Amino acid sequence: LFKNQSGSPSGYTLYDLTGRTAQTGNQSNAFPVVVQGSYMILRGLRTVGGESGIFIDPGSNHVVIEDCEITAYGRDSGNALQGGLSGEQGVQEDSGIKFPDASYGSILDTKQIVVQRNKIHNPAFGSNSWDTGHPLGPAPITMYPTGGDNVFRYNEAYSTLDGTLDGGPDTSHFHEDGFIMGGNNDEGIGPDTDVYKNIVMHYFDDGLETDGDGTNDRVWNNYFDYGGATMISTTSTNLGPVY
Repeated sequence: LFKNQSGSPSGYTLYDLTGRTAQTGNQSNAFPVVVQGSYMILRGLRTVGGESGIFIDPGSNHVVIEDCEITAYGRDSGNALQGGLSGEQGVQEDSGIKFPDASYGSILDTKQIVVQRNKIHNPAFGSNSWDTGHPLGPAPITMYPTGGDNVFRYNEAYSTLDGTLDGGPDTSHFHEDGFIMGGNNDEGIGPDTDVYKNIVMHYFDDGLETDGDGTNDRVWNNYFDYGGATMISTTSTNLGPVY
């Protein structure tokens, strides 16, 4: 838990945890990391388990999450996967990184978060495919509306049999959405958000959702593969513009 350990505009607080692991069970309200504060850098940590791997507490701002490995996140929904898939279905909106809904606090005060060079992969449980209805399951990032000015770049999101980017696809642990799942498709993920140069693979629905508000959201130079319904969803953009 990183709480009230904020830095300042003239000096960020650096948590360099390279080589260390934070782990917890795959149960409700359990998170290996909760970020609460401002002007902070979380670097190099490996998280295992949790309802979500990293929880961004509402109101956090000027936070950098970089060079982390986030894996085995999410809870068991209690439903077996169907349509030729083995194992259990995960809970929708459980995530590697979670930007929660307004029931947790003032989410529009969450802003200027940078997520870069992380590996977010192999959730503990999978998603169903379109063969058995709309996919439901975990995502690398779930994001409710924020105050904006967020950046997501140089990340890898995938699910493979050996846990490496180049491994064979693990269809029983695919994500619902490949990178960012928009938690509220009417209000979007927040304005002035840039998503670029990420590798996004192994999902059954959308590679990336910018549905909703979409004010100055920009998406470019990402790689999508082994995907489901679409690469980038902007349905519907009610304000915009989305680039």
